[in-house]
This record gives sequence, structure tokens and C-alpha cells, in this order.
Amino acid sequence: MVLIPVTLPDSSEVHITAGGQNALIKQIMEEFYTSCIPCGTSIYIGDAGNKFGLYNKDYAACLGIIVNEHGKMPDVIVHLETK
Repeated sequence: MVLIPVTLPDSSEVHITAGGQNALIKQIMEEFYTSCIPCGTSIYIGDAGNKFGLYNKDYAACLGIIVNEHGKMPDVIVHLETK
């Protein structure tokens, strides 16, 4: 399975499956997120191959977000504390 790297604003990297909407997810995380919400916290990145490409479970729980692994999720969740 071919994976594409996604660099987050904190310079960490996750790898998601190539194809489908994941090219758009990569652009959202590397271009939009970095320029528009650089102080945000990455909570979740969905992946067509692995539903949990990134899941910051403890941070999400602090916000009251509980992810049902069989439920539907958005492709990306970023929290901007000031908003």
C-alpha cells in the first residue's frame, strides 16, 4: 500500500493512504492549516485506508469529543483554542 507523508504545522509527520480524498487532506493540512490556523491543535485526520490516520484521543476527550470507530467522521478535525 502506497502511503503519502503529511507534514503538520508542528513539523511532525503522519502517513496516509495515497488516493481518494487523501490528496485533498494533505493540502488542507500542509497549506490551509499552516497558513490560516497555525496555532491550532490537530485532533483527527481520517484516512481511506486507516480510519485513524491521526487521532489525538486524550485531547479530543478533554473537549468532549468521543469518536465511535464505526461511526462517520469528518476528514479533518483541528481545534483552535482562541475560537
